[in-house]
Amino acid sequence: MTSAADVEMRALDAPDDLEQLTALFAGVFGDPVPNVVDMRGSLLAGGVCMGASIGDRLVGGLWSFAGWNEHGPFHHSHTLCVDPEFQGRGIGASLKRYHARWCRDSGIDRIVWTFDPLMVGNARFNLNRLGAVGDRWIENCYGSMPGKLDPASRTGEDAPSDRLSVTWDLTGSPAMATGPPTLVDIPPTGEASDLIPVHEAVLRLRDRLRPLIDGGAIVTGVELRPGGWAYRVVDPARE
Repeated sequence: MTSAADVEMRALDAPDDLEQLTALFAGVFGDPVPNVVDMRGSLLAGGVCMGASIGDRLVGGLWSFAGWNEHGPFHHSHTLCVDPEFQGRGIGASLKRYHARWCRDSGIDRIVWTFDPLMVGNARFNLNRLGAVGDRWIENCYGSMPGKLDPASRTGEDAPSDRLSVTWDLTGSPAMATGPPTLVDIPPTGEASDLIPVHEAVLRLRDRLRPLIDGGAIVTGVELRPGGWAYRVVDPARE
């Protein structure tokens, strides 16, 4: 079976390569997808597109662009995907680490991205595996979302597109906490036996998690408890 070690990672720049990347995004996420003109323009402004290939086949891809906020420069990793046929083999993590090396070589020490906070698998990958921390809650971040990222396409229910924004510190400095963590339950959705409507789940998690983050707390991981998964939220040590 093909593993991440068999995959070639490289930056994508040529329009033909970007066409393949948009086709991969469309196959995994559905419409809408970024177009070649937008991605190519972002490359001219400090962005990067990356691909994971097996032979001539593109099996994974990433699009990230340059950003700036009150803490200085960062990269916003907007889109990452792996062909469903090749998921579960570490390719997504390899793409993230390849991107991290590229950022460090470019003098950038932070990568930021968003994810659906109800998707426990993504939370475990982003927080527990990579070590990113959740530091911003964005209410209805993308509005209505046609395509497979829309909750309605996954669950048959309409819901706001709330997102947890995470920051991956590439300097290797761990997040230091003051005091014990607060655990915030992740409402069960999807195929859980005690699931609740996804719209209600979004609002419930928003009401519990957003005030903590707005107050300066950060989300450092997820934990499995007898009642299900929960976010671990801490007050960070401040200089």
